[in-house]
Amino acid sequence: MRQGGINDRRQPRFQTLVKVDYWTREGFFSDLVEDISEGGMFIVTPKPLSPGTRLRIQIKHPDTRNTLLLKGEVVWNRTTSYSPNEQRGMGIRFEGLGTREKTRLKEFVKKLKISA
Repeated sequence: MRQGGINDRRQPRFQTLVKVDYWTREGFFSDLVEDISEGGMFIVTPKPLSPGTRLRIQIKHPDTRNTLLLKGEVVWNRTTSYSPNEQRGMGIRFEGLGTREKTRLKEFVKKLKISA
């Protein structure tokens, strides 16, 4: 198993489809979050970024419109879909979260679960 891969998760992920905006040194992007946890998320994108890429993330809750601003790093990517259930995209690990950000993220995920 490669380092930072899908089996290295510490928290369970919650399936969702939420718009996400993110930017790197290369530019600004908008895609969808397929799943999220308190530790990271999977972004569905036709052009996944390379592992090690750092990004800033803005995600809005679809019902409450609460916005999270987070930092993350691409830890793995899927550049090819091997089945209809697998989409191209990238696994993001959140990083540099302070106590306030962790609390807001936990509440955000909890509200997504309630809205589902």
